[in-house]
Amino acid sequence: MYIRDPVLNDIQVTELEEKVIDLPEFQRLRSISQLGFSNLVYPGANGTRFEHSLGTMKITKDISDRLYGETDQELSIAGLLHDIGHTPFSHQTEQVFIKYLHKSHEQIGYDMIRASAIRDVIQASGLSLKKTLGYFRGIGRGAVITGPLGSDRLDYLMRDAYQTGVAYGIIDYTRIRNGLTNLHGMPAVRLNSIDGAESMLIARYYMLSSVYFHHTSVIAASMLCKALEACIDNGEIEASAASRLTDSQLMSTLINSRSGSKLASMVAERKLFKRAYYLDSLDGHLTKGELEGALEKAGIDRNDYIVEIKTFKGGSDDVTVVDRDGGKIGSLSKISPLFNALLEMLNKRSIVVVACSPANIARARRALHKSL
Repeated sequence: MYIRDPVLNDIQVTELEEKVIDLPEFQRLRSISQLGFSNLVYPGANGTRFEHSLGTMKITKDISDRLYGETDQELSIAGLLHDIGHTPFSHQTEQVFIKYLHKSHEQIGYDMIRASAIRDVIQASGLSLKKTLGYFRGIGRGAVITGPLGSDRLDYLMRDAYQTGVAYGIIDYTRIRNGLTNLHGMPAVRLNSIDGAESMLIARYYMLSSVYFHHTSVIAASMLCKALEACIDNGEIEASAASRLTDSQLMSTLINSRSGSKLASMVAERKLFKRAYYLDSLDGHLTKGELEGALEKAGIDRNDYIVEIKTFKGGSDDVTVVDRDGGKIGSLSKISPLFNALLEMLNKRSIVVVACSPANIARARRALHKSL
């Protein structure tokens, strides 16, 4: 079977992969947004984790064929399932569930695979569940999916750039793939192809800045998360149950709740808090507690503002570089001044967003100016 994709064209699906795709746990991804509330800024950003997972599977196969000379079926299934544990609105609610469940979406997905019909389908096919779960966690060949030049990142950069209509995330996938090689079973990049790896990090850097951390999307997500936390704290919704909902189910639940109705309704109607303070910084000296303390000291109710500090992390993005004979030269950050500079900026840069109701803008700005 082939599935037509606007980014990667035809995606071939095996009989086993089709069985996994048809399971309710995977079909749920059709209703989990890829970019959260980015569609409030970029109206075309309405893709879902469903097509991203299909794309990641295809790229996983492409890279596996190139590095190992074969399609590793367990690796392909791991690529297909890599986002199976995503909570509603993807990364934009994840911190809430980490707070209450102490699990990331990867950990939720790992547990889901082990305890659902997905496990039964994998085992009935004769594949190794243990190997699949190992790849899912990035062990061994799993780096093909989770690594800095992995299939997950390759797909989401291309897909998110396509859906938002911005040029920042456009990368030369074919050149990057063809520049990869096998070094002791792990992906590495050839010296004559490092420009592809550099361009990928540049693309990720600018997508973080212009799309993923856009202040409107950050404000909407923070408002929804505040509504969700209130409902969990007041016993109106159980965190584990909420993590398994779709976007629309969670939004409906919050709108019809006592504790989260006001904020959730404002997000649904795009009546968002207005920006009172914004800082794009390389020193990261401000803390969330300090900012919240200044607002509360000014008498602004905690349900009438949001404070978010978003950090750009890229410390794990380094890759190994080899010469034309396959011998290890060193890490890309040591060889490429551009790559090293970008990694340093990623690890230092943060964005601070404070927003509140229009009625409190002047008071919030005075309080923050006095405090800061």
